[in-house]
Amino acid sequence: MPAPAQEPAKDIPFLDAVNPTMKGMEAVIKELAHNSVPVLLIGEPGTGKRTIAKRIHNGAVQPGGEFRILSCSGLSSTSVKVNMQLKATTLYLDEVGDLNSECQQCLMEALSMAGDSERSVRVIGGSARDLERDVRNGIFREDLYYRLSGVCLRVPPLRQRKEDIPELMSFFLARYSEVFHRAAPELSAPTRQLFLEYSWTGNLRELEAAASAIVAAGDEYVAIAGAG
Repeated sequence: MPAPAQEPAKDIPFLDAVNPTMKGMEAVIKELAHNSVPVLLIGEPGTGKRTIAKRIHNGAVQPGGEFRILSCSGLSSTSVKVNMQLKATTLYLDEVGDLNSECQQCLMEALSMAGDSERSVRVIGGSARDLERDVRNGIFREDLYYRLSGVCLRVPPLRQRKEDIPELMSFFLARYSEVFHRAAPELSAPTRQLFLEYSWTGNLRELEAAASAIVAAGDEYVAIAGAG
C-alpha cells in the first residue's frame, strides 16, 4: 500500500474494538490507568503501542504531568538519566529493546533507586522485538526485563483483528477528508473485501497510508493500482 500523501498531526486512534482480544486489552488498559505499575507493550511496528501508552497516561484518576516519548535507538546513558529524573511524567520508552548494554544498566540502576510507590516517572516500554528471546540470547538484561514488565501486553497485529478494519478505515478516511478538504469517499464492496483479505504487514500505519492515498487520489481504484 502507498505511503501517506501528507503526515497527520494526530496519533493513530484508539477506537472501541470489535475484536475480542482487543476488547479484553481495553479492559486491562483502563485498570492500568489507576496504578503506577510498569507496563511493557510488545507488538509489531505500527500496531499502536505508543497510542496505548498515551491512553494509560490520560486515563489516570489524577491526570497531570507530561507524556514524554524517548526513542531508545542510539540513545546515550546521559539521556536515560535525565529523563528518569523528570517529575510527574509518564515516560514511554519507544523500542526499549534497542537500548545498548550501557543504557540498559543505567536504566536498571535508575529504576532500582526508586521504589514503585515513590517513582516520580511512570515507565511504559514498547518493543517490536521479542525481548524474552533477547534475554535468552544475552542481548537484553533479564533483571531489566522483569523490572519493566510488571504487566506485559502483547498487541495483536492488524491481520489478527480484521473485525476492526472497517471502523478504522472509516476513521482514517474522515481524517484525510479534512486534511485534503475533500468529501470522505464511500468504498466499494470489492475494495472493502480486499482490505479484509490483505495482510497489512505495516499494521495501522499502512491502513492509514491507504486511506490517505485514496482521499488524495480521489479514486480508490487509482490509489490501489498505484500501490501495486
